[in-house]
Amino acid sequence: MQSPAPRLAVPLAAAVLGFLAVLAARQPPQATREIRRLELADLVLEDFVIDRRRQGFSANTVRGYAQVVKTLCRFAHRAGYVPENITVGFQMPRVPKTILPTFSDGQLEALLKVPDLRTWVGTRDRAILLVLLDTLMRVSELRGLNGEDLDLDEGMLRVMGKGEKARQL
Repeated sequence: MQSPAPRLAVPLAAAVLGFLAVLAARQPPQATREIRRLELADLVLEDFVIDRRRQGFSANTVRGYAQVVKTLCRFAHRAGYVPENITVGFQMPRVPKTILPTFSDGQLEALLKVPDLRTWVGTRDRAILLVLLDTLMRVSELRGLNGEDLDLDEGMLRVMGKGEKARQL
């Protein structure tokens, strides 16, 4: 199994520790000392999700924690630590889709008036704003651009996106 990225170690540990805390509340204290003794069959994963929501975690965080715990439980079952797969029938919590508001025409005009076009820096800043607005690329993708990524004949930019995946804009 591939180890998680270092930046994920703390959230993964927090999810597992939170799950074990919910589990400990339902099990005798001595049962949490060794994972092999855990009787997970009667633990409802929804209890963990409800507990995370009550603690005020965002919907995305609750879903992420639920995914970690679901993976942990499935692993424990496959490895023989747990007799039943308690994840069967468990529905992952939904995350509401949010639509971000866009700029109004007036806001765009005001934004594009900010750079001073009489200076090189102002011209550069306006070009950066136009590229970001026209392509919807991420700032990190824009920062990674160099001259070789621009194809003027085709009118294309090649950017390295998330996960080192190249894409054309």
